[in-house]
Amino acid sequence: MNKVIIKYSVFFLLLCAFAVSHSALKIIIKKVPGNIKLAIVPFKVTGSASQDVSAIINADLSMTGKFNIFDGSSLPSKPSTVAGVSSSAWGRFQNVVIGNVINSGGKYTITAKLLTSTGSVSVKRTINKTASRSSLRLAAHQVANAIFKELVGIPGVFDTKIAYISSVKNNRGRRITTLITADFDGHNPIVQRSSKNPLMSPTWSPDGRKLAYVLFKSNGRSSIYIQDVRTKRRTLISSFKGINDGAPSFSPDGSRLSLTLSRRGNPEIYTFNLRTKKLKRLTFNTAIDTEAVWTRDGRSLVFTSDRTGGPQLYKVSASGGRATRLSRNGNYNSRASYSADGKKITMVHRYEGKFNIGVMDLNKSNTIRSITTGRLDESPSFAPNGSMVIYASEYNRRGVLWIVSEDGKAKNRVVLPEGDIREPAWGPKRR
Repeated sequence: MNKVIIKYSVFFLLLCAFAVSHSALKIIIKKVPGNIKLAIVPFKVTGSASQDVSAIINADLSMTGKFNIFDGSSLPSKPSTVAGVSSSAWGRFQNVVIGNVINSGGKYTITAKLLTSTGSVSVKRTINKTASRSSLRLAAHQVANAIFKELVGIPGVFDTKIAYISSVKNNRGRRITTLITADFDGHNPIVQRSSKNPLMSPTWSPDGRKLAYVLFKSNGRSSIYIQDVRTKRRTLISSFKGINDGAPSFSPDGSRLSLTLSRRGNPEIYTFNLRTKKLKRLTFNTAIDTEAVWTRDGRSLVFTSDRTGGPQLYKVSASGGRATRLSRNGNYNSRASYSADGKKITMVHRYEGKFNIGVMDLNKSNTIRSITTGRLDESPSFAPNGSMVIYASEYNRRGVLWIVSEDGKAKNRVVLPEGDIREPAWGPKRR
């Protein structure tokens, strides 16, 4: 590939000489007032609660950039019943969330009400959840999902998972790369695999039960694995001579995996049937073809190629054939990720000399707009509902993640207490 890509790849591999941290990620939320006014009243707690449910809901909704959230000192009172909300005192907030959390012997009952406070107060939605101590945080995320869907019109993603590569020096000063899964907000991290060699390109199966990823061995050879996230059982998929990487990707039905192999010297796009164990080569070109992802209907793949001199996105049928160029704005577009509805693609897009995250609208002549402003932003991944994008970048010389709204207005930094994080992948909707 051209010198720019080679330099970029070397830089990335150096950053991937990471290590392990079991600490939960921390999200620094930058509240950006959205168009939907919403007051979230601290929930009344009967007994004790292991989590602050209303605070979790507040944080979830604040990250999206769609809400103008009022809380704390800006509220006229702290009611927990509909009778405590009057239109005269609460009308300016337009929407109000009140709730109760009852602890009965370690079993929690959450009752949340979304009220419309303009004109007259009415109940827009009542949300009931039961939870144990360990699942209370999840229940709070699901309440936020219901509020989000009611007010925005699309499902929330606050109960989903992410995968990422983390890095912290161990006690001997050696950096170890670690593949970790966690809640979307960084809580409940689970180590999936650790290695003294680079781990790269995690990707989720459509059912959220498995991850595919690339592992580099000590001899520099790369291999592709699929791993069950619950049992940690892993299966070696590819370890051919040459390249075995390029960001593997599951087909929408989970039956096939796309991958990049250089079996005959040149990196090309292949698919691997997980049932029959058969490989199918899709591209035949002297350029480097890599980073293939599936279209939402499973009929085609979009990949990165430098066949026109610089990295651009191309599309090829899943049965093979001639590839057609998809991206034409700018001289660098790579690492595609589809939105849930298949109407948009996010990618690494070079803009004014910087590697930013761009979004291509497939319904608007494939126009690309940058939604970030970093110097070296990479590895974008759409949320399952298409409302946000998670990606990797740098901040104060450390590898961090960012969660940004699809329009680029709301931007939330995700960090480890120490070390670096890279290669995020947003998991599918919870089933």
